[in-house]
Amino acid sequence: MSAKTCPVCGKQFNDPHHAQQRCCSRECAGIERRTLRNMVCSQCGKGFRPNRVEQVYCSPECGRLARRASVIRVCQVCGKEFSVPKCRENAKSCSRECAAKLPRNVERQTKLCPTCGNEFGADMKPSRLRAQKYCSRDCVPTPKQHRMQVPCAECGIPVTIFPSRLKYASRIFCSDQCRRAARSRQFSGTGNPAYKGGAGLVPYICAWCGKECVTYPSHIKTRRFCSVECNAAYASKYRSGTNSPSYRGGKVKQRGRNWKHQSRLALKRDGYRCQICHKQLGRKGFDYGVHHIKPYREFKGDYESANQLSNLITLCRRCHALVESGKLPCPMPLF
Repeated sequence: MSAKTCPVCGKQFNDPHHAQQRCCSRECAGIERRTLRNMVCSQCGKGFRPNRVEQVYCSPECGRLARRASVIRVCQVCGKEFSVPKCRENAKSCSRECAAKLPRNVERQTKLCPTCGNEFGADMKPSRLRAQKYCSRDCVPTPKQHRMQVPCAECGIPVTIFPSRLKYASRIFCSDQCRRAARSRQFSGTGNPAYKGGAGLVPYICAWCGKECVTYPSHIKTRRFCSVECNAAYASKYRSGTNSPSYRGGKVKQRGRNWKHQSRLALKRDGYRCQICHKQLGRKGFDYGVHHIKPYREFKGDYESANQLSNLITLCRRCHALVESGKLPCPMPLF
């Protein structure tokens, strides 16, 4: 709650509810509205009815013209007449040079301009003493004038930097290639912060070609060949066919005369779905997979016993490969 003065009767009143209330009562508000019905525009002299108490001009155009209107003033330093906008009707000087010569209540300190070497007066205010370093804007250097050149720490090519980066001159490079080359030289081998003395290389002989090679001590237990070609040649001769660890007697191409009939019955029984992942089969030609729960080769040619429905189950191509390799257990048919 704040005390206000009525503009009509001059009475003091409080407005606890309406922050925009101007008059103390409705009677005074009516008198104020009636007196504002006819006002004269201060710009064009035309009479108008205002929409609010603060309205002075009849239209926005008159308001803009009034704001653009200029006022003639006399400079207190050189005595020259100059025009300023109406909002600056209290201006005292015609230019910045004259404004600098106006008497001030603030004490000034003589400083030396670092660009031209001339002395100039600076205000004693702490903010002005820190900010004012030059006598004029012409003496303020541009950002490019602040820069300097230093040689690249790797190849010696000049690089343009700011003076604030001069303390990092040993780590300034002209390109990413120079930066990587310097880091590779500084942080590899004994220069690496994680270097702990290193371990010497251990010699070994290739098991295929007999060539003498070297490797790290941590690899000596598994390293037997000098190259991938030697490893492939050794495996092709000594780890293929019956010598392979996964050899199970060879591939049986024929599974008996009733194989096609029994595989169709197994597919119909399982609804053409994989019994592990329940994928719908039959969308592609290779997707019809019927698996022998007990391998066919263990029956030694007895196809009637091997192809019984109790020994057959439907699997998709992926699950069939996982079951054959032993990575997934083979389920039993439900019926």
